[in-house]
Amino acid sequence: MPMSMTTRTPSIAGHVDVLSRDRVAGWAADKNNPTSNLQIIVSSSGTVVAREVARLERPDLKSAFEGSTGNYGFDMAFDPPLSLWRSHAVEIVANGNLLTKGTAILDAIGDPNAIGDAVSSVQPIIVTTTGRSGSSLLMSRLANHTDIVVGGPHPHEVKLLIYYSLALMLHISEADRVKSLDPNLMTVSANRYSIGRNPFNDQRFSQHPAISTYWQYRLPTILKETFCTAIIEYYNAQNVGLGRPSFRYFAEKMHPQHELRSATKFLFPGTRELLLVRDPRDTLCSYNKFWGASLPDGIRLISDHLQRISEIKSEEKSLVVRYEDLVLQEEQTIQTICRYLGLPPTIPFSQRESDKAFRTHGTSKSAFNSIGRWKSDLDEETKAATVKWTRFLEDFGYGS
Repeated sequence: MPMSMTTRTPSIAGHVDVLSRDRVAGWAADKNNPTSNLQIIVSSSGTVVAREVARLERPDLKSAFEGSTGNYGFDMAFDPPLSLWRSHAVEIVANGNLLTKGTAILDAIGDPNAIGDAVSSVQPIIVTTTGRSGSSLLMSRLANHTDIVVGGPHPHEVKLLIYYSLALMLHISEADRVKSLDPNLMTVSANRYSIGRNPFNDQRFSQHPAISTYWQYRLPTILKETFCTAIIEYYNAQNVGLGRPSFRYFAEKMHPQHELRSATKFLFPGTRELLLVRDPRDTLCSYNKFWGASLPDGIRLISDHLQRISEIKSEEKSLVVRYEDLVLQEEQTIQTICRYLGLPPTIPFSQRESDKAFRTHGTSKSAFNSIGRWKSDLDEETKAATVKWTRFLEDFGYGS
């Protein structure tokens, strides 16, 4: 995406000293009005990601021009950081004036010309959902299919994809001396199992293109091959006891978090995603009963999750599975899932297993009774507070 056009005011000067996916720092001043402080705006591909008034003390600027106060610095951390998996056209302006070194293209991590996944033909199924939405019930169904391996017994909480996706991001994200482990403290016993970000991925160490290529392309490729092999070998070991010689998928639960999901799809380009949703009003009841979460806290947490779920749905690459359909129309729902995965619909049904899966985590008498429980479990004030979910309810077929 091309950079936006900005005006130029001759009296405004400044420089961007640091520009990464996590942070931007530098200075800006109006030489004709040295006691003023300028507004800094950082945008990525046209979207504002941070803004701040440049007023930090910079002793090196006190004699930069006549009347200078030196209080022209800025240092902004991006929360959240710019995605590793997307390219960003970044622009930094002060009062509409583009600063020196104030534009950059941050390419997506990894080799865009890499072909497929050479590690294995086995690919993941990720069940992306919020808590208390029936993921254990769905995982118990997937575990019964002869072409799918699920790690560990019920409730199937093996999450190698999340673990190695986090490890990948820690290794390839730009270093931050606050968030990265100090190399001089690596052997301290308190840091034995907490390494933080890779502290050596620091642009101050070297500006040579070969080093940039290493961090941007070579290391992600090396880690991808290593982590994929580690994950596939685990599921091969799990399969020894199951005896499924030609299984095509392994299945794990996934959080609706963009960076984690993107890292997983970088590791395994053939990832298939089941987006499991539930009426959030019933989810709220379950949050309250299972975790003891207060209703206002539950509403805030669920609202954040619903925003992420809606963003995933807009990508139109996942299969939306409703908890209510899984309970009330199980056979039809399983057939739809199998068609999406390109598998024969041969998951055997066991009412005993279904009841056991529900009893392990359920907070109502049965799965059937868990549907629509909000009508009796929530007071009128709480029901009124959930009106903010109307758009989600309509988009996913729950009415208003």
